[in-house]
Amino acid sequence: NQCHGPGKRAPRPERAAQAGQLLDRVREVRGRLDAAKRMIDEVGDDARRRQLRDAHRQAEAPLHQAVTAGHSFVFADSEGRLELARQRTASLYTSIGAGPGR
Repeated sequence: NQCHGPGKRAPRPERAAQAGQLLDRVREVRGRLDAAKRMIDEVGDDARRRQLRDAHRQAEAPLHQAVTAGHSFVFADSEGRLELARQRTASLYTSIGAGPGR
């Protein structure tokens, strides 16, 4: 899973494109998680804020895993982990909007 083959400068140029696309998607999810964190910090109820922070960590974990897989050029794993991060982030936003204590 190397980016460069033996004796070549860039024999796998598609990997650069895949990595760039993955990076764009990671930035999108990371931006949404950063925004969610700011909203969570504003929640007045301590127990609810802890619950939301836990959900935030649960959404962050697969994002970190996607980045790690991307660094290894295992894009199929990255996409799966990134999709899970997206789903958990969407659920987090629903939880933030649905609950009392803001």
